[in-house]
Amino acid sequence: MNKILALLMSLAVVGLVSVQPGCVTSKTTAPNGATTITVNTNNLALDAAVLQSATAIAVSVAIQKDPGAIPALKDASTALTGILTGANTQNTAQLLQTLGASNNPTLAAEITPLIGTASALEQQLINKYGSSVGGQIALAITKAVAAGFAIGLAGH
Repeated sequence: MNKILALLMSLAVVGLVSVQPGCVTSKTTAPNGATTITVNTNNLALDAAVLQSATAIAVSVAIQKDPGAIPALKDASTALTGILTGANTQNTAQLLQTLGASNNPTLAAEITPLIGTASALEQQLINKYGSSVGGQIALAITKAVAAGFAIGLAGH
């Protein structure tokens, strides 16, 4: 599992799974002088796909090793949906940390590396897109993790 995460992150670092800078953001200035920076959401979604894959792998491996982890993973998936709809005030990092601190050793072992992956990717995306679009980056990360959970839980 850790080797797969390392490979995915190395691909992201060298840009093999990412659209290179150029049209990653757009800047518009209103008549009153206010400037708005917007992320190219297609590029951001592609960059976050690394995390979606890593999440799907972590969830799948956790289920393979311990099917008893399925209820906790389903609860986490529901919580991620709540984060996306605004019904849950937790953020994705808090949710992953809660799972990583689980009393279930298999779940903790599979989710803990994912926490580092998510954090590293978030920093890379902030470096690439800029801190002024942190909210858009957080949303893309949450969407990627939620999709990864859905993929990993498929059929369960």
